[in-house]
Amino acid sequence: MTVQVTPMDATLGAELGNVRLNDLDDETWGEVEDAFNEYGVLVLHDQYLSLDEQKAFGLRFGEFARYDGASSVKSAGRETPQGDPVITVVGNIDKDGKHITDPKDPYIRNGGGNEGWHSDSSFQRLGAKVSILAGIEVTKEGGQTEFADMRAAYDALPTETTERLSGLRSWHSIRYSRTALGANDQDLPEDPTTLPGAEHSMVRHHPVTGRPSLVLGSHVCHIFGMDTAEGQRLARDLMEEACQPPRVYSHTWHEGDVVLWDNRCVLHRARPYDLSERRLLQHVRIVGDVEF
Repeated sequence: MTVQVTPMDATLGAELGNVRLNDLDDETWGEVEDAFNEYGVLVLHDQYLSLDEQKAFGLRFGEFARYDGASSVKSAGRETPQGDPVITVVGNIDKDGKHITDPKDPYIRNGGGNEGWHSDSSFQRLGAKVSILAGIEVTKEGGQTEFADMRAAYDALPTETTERLSGLRSWHSIRYSRTALGANDQDLPEDPTTLPGAEHSMVRHHPVTGRPSLVLGSHVCHIFGMDTAEGQRLARDLMEEACQPPRVYSHTWHEGDVVLWDNRCVLHRARPYDLSERRLLQHVRIVGDVEF
């Protein structure tokens, strides 16, 4: 059957029907891939993927993203060795299945960094291309994942702003963003570029569609050629304006949901929830295909 594509009431996002991600023929996969490139965020219900099925689907897009060691942070309650694929869990259930309810627990504090708008792995030379989340255990309230369209955000900018951004490059560091958002008790350095991270353009053209988009997010901590504080203000102001309706879609999770998004043109963030409820989302990440 032909894939049913229902656009969201936003500038990004679509819900797909008539699709089983664990049983895709080449024709159906092509329809899914086309929708992914067009809409940036895809939502599918009642998938109930096993981890192996989720990984197999992800590998249709490319190779797994891998931790680079220098900029890695704790994931699922353990240190992730350099070279491990980014296959992890999101929520308040640790690797042993323990339900963590203490907001001061290091795992919860680190996960709180996901509540800032960001693009996965932008703190590495090759950021993520695709992120895939599967709903395993979900909360009754809260815990939404929100997405913001950086293509439409770029299109909405006045000419003088796009001209100003042309050629500008910035430094992305997860060490900086996690500290700034209170995930640890470390001090922020005066020069953010002394921390592990990666340099990227402030504007990127999508390798498939060619559409320009803003490259923003909480990991941006320095814009080259500008005073650090001035650059952070510019990035913050741009992001605040970019992440507004109609450029935002908020997903309320149900068990069995699968949501995937294009980190090359979409920002996302997690929303708070009651830690007394169990929340477990399975995450698989695919590495980007071009530097920018």
